[in-house]
Order: sequence, then structure tokens, then C-alpha cells
Amino acid sequence: MSFNPYSPPAVKVDGALQPDAPPRKPWAVTILQVVSAIFLVLVAVGIYRSVTALMEWRAAGVNVTQVLLGFAWRAAIPLLLFVMLYQLPKRTQTGRWLGILLIAGFIAIPIYLFFFPAKPIGTSISNTLGAAIGCLMLIAPFTWWLYAFGFSRKARAYFRSSARK
Repeated sequence: MSFNPYSPPAVKVDGALQPDAPPRKPWAVTILQVVSAIFLVLVAVGIYRSVTALMEWRAAGVNVTQVLLGFAWRAAIPLLLFVMLYQLPKRTQTGRWLGILLIAGFIAIPIYLFFFPAKPIGTSISNTLGAAIGCLMLIAPFTWWLYAFGFSRKARAYFRSSARK
């Protein structure tokens, strides 16, 4: 029997392919889960304190309808946070886009405060430049976090994987 270089290798093949391990969770997802859980608790405490003060506000003559509309808005935030925290371990696109929306909200706050400050910045170029630099210093890490959470190669692979629970 002679050696044939064109023969297939003598490897035992059982026909079943081993599935690849699901991609590891990116650190940006873990950080968002921790921040969201803390944010969820703080919003829930704020809602509780507002509900307990409702009777005092009514006695003081505050428009209760306006307060209840505010409660509806405040109730939507923890609901969306809860849905996001529930969906992130399942690697669904709903959790991904709610997380992107939350981080984009964190980016929008300093931009809003720069263009619509509570106290006028002033006419001095140094005041305006200082406020712009401060705004950019707040925006830069959140922008990186947004990229790492929703658009990086690791994040796309994590949310695209079929390792759904």
C-alpha cells in the first residue's frame, strides 16, 4: 500500500458540529445594567416620595391633574428601565435599543444644559469656551460608552448571538 497525498485525512467525524460558545458580555453592557439598576431604585424612591406628598399638595391647592400626569411620565421611566434590564441578558434588540436610548439621554443632558443654561454663561469668550470644554468632557466618555454598548464589534456579536435564555 503506497502513500496517496490526495486521500482525505483519517479523522473520526461523528457528524455533529460543536456549537461555538456564545460571545462574552461586553463590559459596557454590565456597566449599563449596574447604572440602570441604581437609576431604577432612585426613580422608584422619588415616585414613592411624590405619592406620599400628594395629599399635602392637594391641601395646598396644587393642580392634582398636572401632578398625576407627572406621575404617568415618571412611571414610564422605571417601566422602560425594567424592560431593558429584563431584555439585556436575553440579548434582544429591544434591550439593546433601550440601552442606546438611555445612554443617548445621558449625552443629551449636558448638550441641553449648554445651549439652555439655567444661569446665563455670560458674554466672555472664556466663560463660553470653559462651558463648551466642560460639556465636551461630559459628552466624550458617554459617547465612547454608547459606541461600546451598541455599535462595537463585540456588542454587535453579543446581541446577534443566538444564546437566548
